[in-house]
Amino acid sequence: MTVNDYIRENWKNSIRAGENKGLPYPFNSPSCEQTSDVGFENFFYWDTYFINLGLLCDGMRDQALNNIKNMMFLIDRYGYMPNVATPGGDNRSQFPLFIPMCHVYWQHTGDTAFIRTAYPYMEKEYSFWMKERMTPCRLNRYGNNADAKVHQDFYKIIMRERLGGEKKQKESIEYLGSNLLSETESGWDFTPRFQARAEQYAPIDLNSLLYANERILAHFGRILGKKNSYAEAAENRRRLLEDFCTVNGIFYDYNFIYGSCSPLVSAALFMPYLCGVSDDKDKALQILQTLDTAFGIPATSQTKDFGLYQWCYPNIWPPLECLSVMALDRVGLKTEAKLQAKKYIDLVDRCWEETGSLWEKYDCITGRKACVHEYAESKMLGWTAGTYRVFEQYLAEGRMIHNFSIEKKEDVYETI
Repeated sequence: MTVNDYIRENWKNSIRAGENKGLPYPFNSPSCEQTSDVGFENFFYWDTYFINLGLLCDGMRDQALNNIKNMMFLIDRYGYMPNVATPGGDNRSQFPLFIPMCHVYWQHTGDTAFIRTAYPYMEKEYSFWMKERMTPCRLNRYGNNADAKVHQDFYKIIMRERLGGEKKQKESIEYLGSNLLSETESGWDFTPRFQARAEQYAPIDLNSLLYANERILAHFGRILGKKNSYAEAAENRRRLLEDFCTVNGIFYDYNFIYGSCSPLVSAALFMPYLCGVSDDKDKALQILQTLDTAFGIPATSQTKDFGLYQWCYPNIWPPLECLSVMALDRVGLKTEAKLQAKKYIDLVDRCWEETGSLWEKYDCITGRKACVHEYAESKMLGWTAGTYRVFEQYLAEGRMIHNFSIEKKEDVYETI
């Protein structure tokens, strides 16, 4: 059996009955195992974008649509898509990929009726980020909706010296716990990017993605004949990103409390090039040259915190690999993008031959499954399989499954 055989046979094993989790439609969990120590049998937010990419590659449009409809249901209930559809997982959202998920589904179907139905939920999701996750510099941040007791309890659960350690000076346990919980909204739990102070940052990946969301909303608004100001909002955001987040022409996370950019190079820095904030392929190449390894792109460059964070060097994460390769392709670095895609496929194939499983993350030093974890290791399908299928198709056809270039001719369903 090959990896592709395994993926195609096991998509169905990752489908769960929605009614068992209070959802109206069957959904894909990140794991094909029925249970896991960390709840991977549930319905997760940003994991599902990469799962849907894989489903679309394998012609499973109906199930991809089921996942989107479940998100609509949850957005209607909460006003946002939760991190995970479980009690306790609904006190924050996650990296906001619902709108791009609708966009890629539409690119594959040309279904304008679907967009008409989905558009109010897209606007509601976007409104949440603009109302609940704003900063004084008018860019967005990660946060949470939990109360002080949850913040205190979360701090006690997560507290490690490397993540903020014991209570320091005037910072309360509640404040530190809130910041750690907000870091989980990023999906990067946990990472040296934020130094356990996620609420102080306007992250470059989040704000780049919101720029793409604004452009998608403007694009769909034109198709549906709706007047709105999303195009202007996107242009305003682009100017703010240039004003606050650039150092020598490269975009970084911005600490709005201290008024400075983080110097850490991470895979998040590719997002402006994926989302259309910048088309500067020389800067994208510079980031690649800083991060690249023999086995792929780790979450960050090497830091003094080696082995202390899972969203850090030496871990290679499939979702970051997928977004990074998509970014390289979008700015015209197609040779580099194909090389990275091939590295990832070879990495997954090698580990598959050794273990017979797909894994949540991999190691850029050994070329094997990761050994730095925050929780119990689980056998995965999810974004590992989705990214694998995206890259297989990309290498075979030379075309990326999701085209973020909203205004270009490749967006074949430009009009009704």
